[in-house]
Amino acid sequence: MQRSPELEAVVRRAWAAVISGSVAALRNLLSSDPSSRMILSGDEWWLSGADDIPNVLAKRNAAMDLTDQFELHRVEAFEAGNVGWSACIITMFRPSGETVTLRSTMVWVVEDGVWKGIQAHTSAGVPEEQVFGYEIASGPAALIDSLTEASIDVVRHTVGVGGTVTLMFTDVVDSTHLSQTLGDADWTDQIQQHFAMIREVVQSHHGTVVKTLGDGAMNAFSSAQQATSAAIEIQRRVAATSLRVRIGIHTGDAISVDGDYLGTAVNKAARVASAAGEHEILLSSTTSEMIDRRDFEFGPERRAELKGLTGTHLLIPLIVPPAP
Repeated sequence: MQRSPELEAVVRRAWAAVISGSVAALRNLLSSDPSSRMILSGDEWWLSGADDIPNVLAKRNAAMDLTDQFELHRVEAFEAGNVGWSACIITMFRPSGETVTLRSTMVWVVEDGVWKGIQAHTSAGVPEEQVFGYEIASGPAALIDSLTEASIDVVRHTVGVGGTVTLMFTDVVDSTHLSQTLGDADWTDQIQQHFAMIREVVQSHHGTVVKTLGDGAMNAFSSAQQATSAAIEIQRRVAATSLRVRIGIHTGDAISVDGDYLGTAVNKAARVASAAGEHEILLSSTTSEMIDRRDFEFGPERRAELKGLTGTHLLIPLIVPPAP
């Protein structure tokens, strides 16, 4: 599964058609399969088929005069072969000045080379108290903070194997601006080539690409030395492109679950990458102590706070020498 700027653009077009009540435009974006569904809040809003969905929505929007009363933001879309899914948040502005936040998810399939919506669900988010009678969590951050060592031990002893691993996160700087400048097709092609390069470099240094998400990649190595060498080669190759990349590396104990990794070490590696600047490689102090420093050149060390982690952390910039 990978981030799909192309599908994000399709989502924006679909919502523009919904808001404007354009039956023809919306029908062109929906699957012709009669099993397609659109589910909105309320029992009566269970719509089926490429004909029923746009016609009913157009009548509803005309009656409510919805044009220019919606704002679409936080659009995310991902694809895996001929299937994709998207999620977005929509703010509805009422004549009274009150706003309502809507959440929408969609499933997409490729028909005749074009993305078509096969299922959609839109509803107004409400607090957990209204549904369950108490608050479960205030968001993903609260869920992460609620993980205790005891709960980590449960995972370790039931589904995972713990061990020391060096994790390297890469992230493309200012990717949103680049995708808008290049256009959906060119950006998708460029980011796919970028991930192919990362996979080649990581594997040549005996590492594994754990996963890619959006414009970033999470990679794992059994050797801190190999991870550091891989980071240098990635930055050298990126320098020949229009992309700018930041890289963070940290070594620690993590839990391996079905090819993925869990634990504080993962969080810290990601935060180290977030603290790096464009074209920069940052090492945690732990990783720097596990490599042969005679093989590398370093910049001035610095201390920084890392979101979600207590205290300040020593970070060591790695200087990328010219290619031999």
